[in-house]
Amino acid sequence: MDDRQREGTDRAKMYRKGMSRYEALTKLNILIRGRNQSITLINNNDGEEARLNRRSIGKLLSNPAALKSERNRFAKEQHYAVASDIIYLFRDSVKLLERPDKNGSPDVFIHRFGVPLRFNDAIAFITVKESRQHGKRIYSMELMKIERLGGALEEAGETPLLTSPAPSLQSGGITSPRLYNDNIHKLRAAVNTLSKKSYFFNIS
Repeated sequence: MDDRQREGTDRAKMYRKGMSRYEALTKLNILIRGRNQSITLINNNDGEEARLNRRSIGKLLSNPAALKSERNRFAKEQHYAVASDIIYLFRDSVKLLERPDKNGSPDVFIHRFGVPLRFNDAIAFITVKESRQHGKRIYSMELMKIERLGGALEEAGETPLLTSPAPSLQSGGITSPRLYNDNIHKLRAAVNTLSKKSYFFNIS
C-alpha cells in the first residue's frame, strides 16, 4: 500500500468513526489562522477555486447542515468528521450542477460538487456560493448515499436542466441550471469502484 492509499484508508476510517463538533471546529480553525482567517481551496479536476473562511466553517458545522446528513441516515459525528476534511474533499470533487439563485438575485450563483467517501456508498455533496461581492466561497456540505444524488440534483435545479454550457456570474450569469452529466457518471463509477477498494483516488 502506497502513501496515497494509506492516507485514503485513514481518512475513510475517520469519516466512518466520526468526531465531535468541537474537534471539527478546532481542526478547521487551525487551518485558517495565520492566513487572514481565510484560505483558497483548489479543485484538482477543473482548477476551480473557492474560499474557506470563518463563515464557511460556521455553515459547514451548523445544526441545519448536520441535520441534512442525519436525514440521509448518517450520524452527526460523521458529518462533522467529513466537514473537517473539506480541503481534501473539494480538491478531489467534481462539479455536478450550477444554477442561478433560487430567489432570483442576479448577484448570486450556486455550484454543487460531489466526491466519494468510501464508506456506505456515501458522497459529500458540497455547495459553493458565488457572489459578485465575495467571489466563490464554500457554503455548505451534506452526506448522502449515491442513490440519493439524482433526487438531490433535481431539487437543487428546480427547473428543467440544460446540457449546453452555462456561464457563471463572471460572464453575465444564466437563467437555467446546468447539469454536468459526464461528471455525474464519473462520480457514480468512482463510488462503485471505491466500495470494493480500500483507498481514495482522484476521479478525473
